Amino acid sequence: IGIRRVELERTCLVRSECSVEVFGENAEVKVVDVYGEKHFYPEYESVSQIARKTGKSFSEVYNKIVNECICTK
Repeated sequence: IGIRRVELERTCLVRSECSVEVFGENAEVKVVDVYGEKHFYPEYESVSQIARKTGKSFSEVYNKIVNECICTK
């Protein structure tokens, strides 16, 4: 019997927020800078609300938001 230990390092990433319009609705998005490359993470509540209002699936709305962010970066 033993205990495994692993030391890990944590890197705090630069994060900002923005909003984009998709399907006529405003969506809040977190923008994370990972070593010079931007990654976009739509807020769950924004995606969920737009999906309910438009009748589109969560994944369709999520992907549309991310694509809008990529096109406007």
